[in-house]
Amino acid sequence: MYPRPKNAKDIKSFLGLLNYYRRFVDNFAKIAKPLTYLLKKDIPFKWTDNCEHSFGELKKALMNPPLLVYPDWENGKFNLMTDASQYAIGAVLSQGEVPKDQPIAYASRTLNQAETNYSVIQKELLAIVWAVKYFRPYL
Repeated sequence: MYPRPKNAKDIKSFLGLLNYYRRFVDNFAKIAKPLTYLLKKDIPFKWTDNCEHSFGELKKALMNPPLLVYPDWENGKFNLMTDASQYAIGAVLSQGEVPKDQPIAYASRTLNQAETNYSVIQKELLAIVWAVKYFRPYL
């Protein structure tokens, strides 16, 4: 499908292709972190096992997308679940009774330099605030 990137330009091209589909991939930012790290200024291009794993996981996610459902506006009840890790935050908007709820959309982003210094609780709260703003039209 897509050849392994040989330089930062190839990574930028690959991630650009996936950017539209990131809403269909749970924890996209967390999975892509090793690749986005190589796009930073003054970082030499060095393909590691983490990069290979990230690249493979993103290709697999693109080839096997999850089944997303359309929002049921009549039901009106949406579930928003968030998570924070050391380097990224993510959210899932779903509908239905937990644990049988069905995903409508995924969202994620990496943390900036200052945010990586937050405590675990602060990162979790940041994820909640960010997700509520991101999915505001549904909530």
